[in-house]
Amino acid sequence: MKGKRMRVLVVASVHTFPAHSRRAGDAFAGSFLARLLDRLADLVDKIVVVSPRPWVPRHIPHISRRLAKYDCPPTERRARILVARPRFLPLYLMRHRNLLSRSMACASRRLAGRLHRKYGFDVVLGYTFPSSAYAAVAVGEALGIPSVTFATGSDINLLAMVSAANMRITRKTVRRSSLVLTNSKALAGKVREYCPDAQHVRPFYKGIDLGFLRESTESRNALRERYGIGPDEKCLITIGRVMRAKGVWEFLEAFKALALRYPNLRGMMVGPGPELEAMRRAIGDAGLRDRLELTGEMDRADVGRIIKAADVMLFPTHHEGLPNAVQEALAAELPVVATDVDGNPEVVIHEKTGLLVPKGDVPAMVQAVTRMIEDADFARRTAREGRKLVEEVFNADKNVYVLRSILERLAADPDAGPRIAAEV
Repeated sequence: MKGKRMRVLVVASVHTFPAHSRRAGDAFAGSFLARLLDRLADLVDKIVVVSPRPWVPRHIPHISRRLAKYDCPPTERRARILVARPRFLPLYLMRHRNLLSRSMACASRRLAGRLHRKYGFDVVLGYTFPSSAYAAVAVGEALGIPSVTFATGSDINLLAMVSAANMRITRKTVRRSSLVLTNSKALAGKVREYCPDAQHVRPFYKGIDLGFLRESTESRNALRERYGIGPDEKCLITIGRVMRAKGVWEFLEAFKALALRYPNLRGMMVGPGPELEAMRRAIGDAGLRDRLELTGEMDRADVGRIIKAADVMLFPTHHEGLPNAVQEALAAELPVVATDVDGNPEVVIHEKTGLLVPKGDVPAMVQAVTRMIEDADFARRTAREGRKLVEEVFNADKNVYVLRSILERLAADPDAGPRIAAEV
């Protein structure tokens, strides 16, 4: 099974593979999967994505409003990728993702059977646990083809831990997968903790699209002017959902301390989130409304522009698979301070490509950001080393060939999962 002859079926939720027609800022994390598959499509014969869309009960207004943003066309073409979106019953119960997983599997399996008769797939890839991964495993077993499942971070670090039911469906999916790929080495270790007998788990770095650095031709000074950053000001940013698990409240506390020390300091929290309004009130109560900005949801191009305009990134997350935002910051040679959790140390190597601090340790965050501001030579050196690391290790243009090789080998030998995993 080589390259252009391989046909790949992908199962992904409508959140992780958003409709191409939707605004670019929606489900920003999902765009990383879409861009990876765009690259893979150039290396294989066919990619079809099955991305179940929730059935929206119009007669129940509060549910209808909440799910309406996920209402997509039943089929769509994205360059060389066909996207099919069957309806499924959206049983979004945090503690019972086994129900959502089975609902998605039922919808995916029926449609995948029809698509398989037309295209003849060699392998199925399920993106994120447990629901899409479980659906992919069910599809693979029904079609008689190997299944590759992908763990991304919060699906393993948080969601699996919410309830015994979630843990059971996660373990079941891991054991029935032909191969499990994870965003980071740390996440692979976590999966093995849950399933000590799993010998078919390995990390795979999707990497990032370095092309985002070329999307804006504006100079750094022009970008700083665009976002109201003065020539003598320093700008501290964080990127991610505004929610406690992302460490946003520690960011606020650190910014308060730094703002007293540096009257010329500006801050930006980039991203949407469930605690956005609470954070807005807290910023106002602290008297920082004119110095710390909440951007809300932004499209990818604007996020890239802000990265290039900023002076330091503080990434205080409590849990993380492998942070795309940090990879993009380092690619743009932006100095980074991050918490030493999960996959963060794989991209932020302490004292080499950035600085690591303990989770929740606000004084350590203040000290590290201060060092980046005060020691410009050190900040520039770590940022340059970070750029080199991203180009060598986290480069999507290179890593997609690794993914193709993995899928080819598994398509040729469905029992090759443990051997592929052992090579890392």
